[in-house]
Amino acid sequence: MRRISVIIPVYNDSVALQELLKHLDRALDRQLMEVVVVDGGSTDGVETIIPTEVKLLRTAKANRAVQLNAGAQGAAGDVLYFLHADCLPPLTLVEDINQAIDAGYPVGCYRLKLTPGNWLLNINSFFSRFRTMFSGGGDQSLYMPTKIFEEVGGYNEDYCVMEDFELVHRLLPTYGYHILPKNVYASSRKYSYNSYFRVNLANYLAFRRYQRKVQPQVIRDHYHALLKQVK
Repeated sequence: MRRISVIIPVYNDSVALQELLKHLDRALDRQLMEVVVVDGGSTDGVETIIPTEVKLLRTAKANRAVQLNAGAQGAAGDVLYFLHADCLPPLTLVEDINQAIDAGYPVGCYRLKLTPGNWLLNINSFFSRFRTMFSGGGDQSLYMPTKIFEEVGGYNEDYCVMEDFELVHRLLPTYGYHILPKNVYASSRKYSYNSYFRVNLANYLAFRRYQRKVQPQVIRDHYHALLKQVK
């Protein structure tokens, strides 16, 4: 099987990252998984919780596109798997991704399950199993062979927000986008801080501005203005 490099961008995410690293340590075929953490200038002592077998890289600023590109450049795996620190993927991720690529699905993600959930959040989670114009968000994670990532030039570092959608939309015409029939569990704390409707409104407006090619910094400023807590 191909070796998977799990790339995790962080910025003051030590609590969530610690849980994620313990989770990944229990993964099946762990010997075929490389874990790369890319810190964007955290002040919460992230270096103190990184085990010796996990590669820690640093970037000059907290920008996910920059951090993810740095992680990809420093990774040694045949396949890159981009994952947020507050998301827990299936423990079968090495086998899942290898099987998907073997089946002709070189680019894809998992379904999203927001947790703790309620009936409203379960609506969002349910629709993540379908490929729609909103598919490609980073919480669902993203896998692809290293060669494909290099071929398309990686993440566009001009995007300080929506970088995940921008990359997926470049990949779609050639490689498609496959949604694996298992869940990645993502924290719903943003909804708890703000409200279900406010977060969905902020997400919708951000996506519409992205479609209209509004400057990423403007999208980000509007998004932050709407929400009290964005992580």
